[in-house]
Amino acid sequence: TTIYKDEIKLLHEFKQYIFRKDKKKKQVPIAKEIETDVNACLEKIKKYQPVSPEYQPQSPSAQFKT
Repeated sequence: TTIYKDEIKLLHEFKQYIFRKDKKKKQVPIAKEIETDVNACLEKIKKYQPVSPEYQPQSPSAQFKT
């Protein structure tokens, strides 16, 4: 998987947007399912996040020698 810059922030904003937008009762189960999925993604990101703050991901093309 690929972790994008500010992915954690984007997921938090997405989760907040879903709960602001869906106030209807029929949307609550869908919103709960989305929250579960977003929380799972956040946990996975935190689990695999590099320990070093100096970590700078490289593009896949940087791995090939010319």
